Amino acid sequence: MTDRARRPARSPVSRRRVRVLAAAALLLSTGATLLAVEAALRIRRGGLFSATPPAPEARMTGGRYPGSWDARLGFVPTPHTKGRIDPWRTRVTIDADGLRTNGPQPRPPGPAILAVGDSFTFGDEVDDGETWPAALERRIGRPVWNGGVFGYGLDQMVLRAEALLTRGGFDTLIVSAIPDDVLRCAYSYRFGHKPYFDLEAGELVLRNVPVPTPDVPAPGENGLRRTLRRSFLAELVAQRLDPPGWLVRGNVRVHRREREVAVALIDRLADQANRLGHALLLVAAWHPGARTQPLAPALARADARGVAVLRLETVLRRAMEARDGLFTTRDRAGRREYGHMTAEGNELVAGKIAQRLLGQHATRAGILRGPIGR
Repeated sequence: MTDRARRPARSPVSRRRVRVLAAAALLLSTGATLLAVEAALRIRRGGLFSATPPAPEARMTGGRYPGSWDARLGFVPTPHTKGRIDPWRTRVTIDADGLRTNGPQPRPPGPAILAVGDSFTFGDEVDDGETWPAALERRIGRPVWNGGVFGYGLDQMVLRAEALLTRGGFDTLIVSAIPDDVLRCAYSYRFGHKPYFDLEAGELVLRNVPVPTPDVPAPGENGLRRTLRRSFLAELVAQRLDPPGWLVRGNVRVHRREREVAVALIDRLADQANRLGHALLLVAAWHPGARTQPLAPALARADARGVAVLRLETVLRRAMEARDGLFTTRDRAGRREYGHMTAEGNELVAGKIAQRLLGQHATRAGILRGPIGR
C-alpha cells in the first residue's frame, strides 16, 4: 500500500481552515507591507508621528479670505474691505465694486484694461501695489482694473469678465489662468458652492445657478474617505489617481469634461471680443510643479481662433534658474513648497504683459493677434 493510500483524506473543515489561514496570512503580509510603506513616507516627510497630510478646510466666504456670496459667481471679493488679511498679513483693499485696488496712487487716465483671473491675479500674499495688475498699470500708464478672485476656475473668470465688461469703459480684457483653473471647471463645490458649465450638443450650459448660499452645508463624504485622509500612503495613491480635490473636504466633481468646457469657454471669450470690439489677451500663467497638460487644449483653441496668447512657463522657468525670489516659499518636512508670486515675480509678469500690449498691434476687430512666449 502506498503512503498516499495510507494518508487519511482531509475533511471539508480542514480544507476550509487551510484556506482561511492562507487568506489571513496574505492579509497580514499585505497589511504589514502597507504599514511599512506608510511609516517610511511619514519618516521621509518629517517623522513617524507627523501630522496627517490633508490641508485644513478652507472657505471662500466667512473664513480667512475676504469673500462674499454671489448668486451667479459663487463668491466675490467683499466690497469695502481694507486692512491686513490673515494669514499673510498683507494689505488688501477692495473697493465698492469688489475690485482690488492698485495701491494709494491715483489711477492714470485713458481707456481701461480689465484683468480677470484667480489668486495669482488677485495677488494673494502681496500688498495692493505689488500685484501684477498694479505693476502693469504703472508700466503702461493706463488704468488696469484688478478683477482677479482667489480660488476661481476658468468658468468663474469668464462669468466675472462678462459681468464687469457690461459697465463699459474697457477696451482690453486680459484673462490669466494656471492649468489648475481648467480642472476647477469640473466642480460644483470647491472651498464653497460655485457655478459650473456642462456641454449639451456641443453647447455650454450653465449649471448650479443661482449658487446655493453659504449656509447650505458642503456635501458630505463617506467615512472611508475621511479615514483615508489620515494616511500618507492613501494621499500618495489618490493624488496619482484623482489629483484635483483629494485634499479639499467636501469637493464635488460633477463631470470629467473640464478640458472640453475650457475650449468652449475660449470660443465664448473670442466671440464676445469680436462682438464688443475689445482686445483680448490670454495669459497662460505657470506655477512650479504644475501639470501644464490641462491648459493645453484651451491654448490650442486660442491659437486656432487667432486670440493672442502669452505663455509664461518658459519665461518663468528661465528666470528661476537665474535667481530665486519669484514665488513665496516655505519648507515643509524637508521639501520646498511654492506659494504665490512675490512682488518681484509680479513685476516680471507685468513686464511681459506690457511688452505684449505695447509691442504688438491690436486690430480694430478687437483681438490681439499672434501667440508669443513659446
